[in-house]
Amino acid sequence: MRYKYKLKQSFLIFLLVFFYGCGGPYYYDLYLEPLKTNEKIRIDKILFVEDIVANEAYWTQRMVYRNSPFMVQYFTFKQWAKRPGEMIKDAIILFYKKNLFFNKVIEEYSSIEPDIILKTNIFALEIMKKDKQWFAHLALDIEVIEKKNEKMILSHSFDRLKKIRGRKARYAPEKISEILQEELLEVVKKLISKL
Repeated sequence: MRYKYKLKQSFLIFLLVFFYGCGGPYYYDLYLEPLKTNEKIRIDKILFVEDIVANEAYWTQRMVYRNSPFMVQYFTFKQWAKRPGEMIKDAIILFYKKNLFFNKVIEEYSSIEPDIILKTNIFALEIMKKDKQWFAHLALDIEVIEKKNEKMILSHSFDRLKKIRGRKARYAPEKISEILQEELLEVVKKLISKL
């Protein structure tokens, strides 16, 4: 009798540990593909990427979803690998560095003086339900400022959705990465015409 009790107890402990391990947490990051041809896109400036400002709903690493525009909810076990501001800043820096759009891309720990400064605000980074469909939703404000006279060279805002399968967090990072990459490329194209 005692043997059966110990066996049941061990089995229950095994099940609890197994299901806890399967339940998460899961961490997600952004990945922007390096472009195949970018020889024609070159800006003879040193770019400084400032820390990113985010709406308070996006200060946490937990991923946000909305069933309605009026309610913000957080996934329990689905999280970004870093806080959204840090994650998007890293994605911007890596994308611009890998594609050699600028002479140099720097962040806060540099003794090099930049020519232009990129400022970004996050207004939405979430999974959103609209018309019975689920979407990855990214909305940013991007400004490029000339360092020497603090004059704004470029203002670029967007609020975009890309459809995903169901309310599944694992599909959102790829779509958000695609949106971010397309918009960062648009910023570079606009800068070429302005500088």
